[in-house]
Amino acid sequence: MARRKNARRPRWFVVTVLLILGYFGTMIVSQGIYLFHVRAEQRAASERLTAAQEENDRLQAEKNASWGTAVH
Repeated sequence: MARRKNARRPRWFVVTVLLILGYFGTMIVSQGIYLFHVRAEQRAASERLTAAQEENDRLQAEKNASWGTAVH
């Protein structure tokens, strides 16, 4: 009887360890997907910022040209 109990314990232990590893595996995949989307959004925001800065520079130059003043 004692031998039968010992044979079951490692199975439950293995199952528990596999469940924990599976959980952490899914969390790693989930975080990877999330970070991929964050990088894509950051890239898009950076492009929008660059475009807005170029537009701002163009408008500042236009304003200064119309007033005949130097850039501050």
